[in-house]
Amino acid sequence: MGASPAKFLFGFLIVSMLLWIIFMFASRLLAWVLSRTLGASVGFRIGGWKCLRDVVVKFNKGAIGSISVGEIRLSLRQSLVKLGIGFISRDPKLQVLICDLEVVIRSSKKSTQKSRYKKPRSAG
Repeated sequence: MGASPAKFLFGFLIVSMLLWIIFMFASRLLAWVLSRTLGASVGFRIGGWKCLRDVVVKFNKGAIGSISVGEIRLSLRQSLVKLGIGFISRDPKLQVLICDLEVVIRSSKKSTQKSRYKKPRSAG
C-alpha cells in the first residue's frame, strides 16, 4: 500500500521540525562549550537554515575585549573544473562567508598609569 501525499507531507513536517530542534540545541550547546572553555560569553541569533546573525563573543580576560560578526553564512559550492577530455570534477567545497567583522581591543592598564601628572621642578 502506497503512502498518500498527506502522510508524506506530515512525515516531512515532523522530520523537519525534529532537525530544526536538534540544530537549535546543537548551536546552543556549542555556545555553552565555547563560553566554558574560552571564559567568554557567546551570543547569537539564528537567521535561517545556514545563517547566524549578530554573533558576539565577549572575553573576560586578555587583550581582546570582544569580537562581533554581523552575519555568518554557510554554503556548499560545486567546483566545475574540467579534468582531461570531457571529464568534469564535481568535488563540493564548503564556503563560509563572514560579514561585518569587528574586533575590540582593550586598552592596556600600563598606559593609563604612565600618564600621571608630574610636578615641575623648581629652579634653584
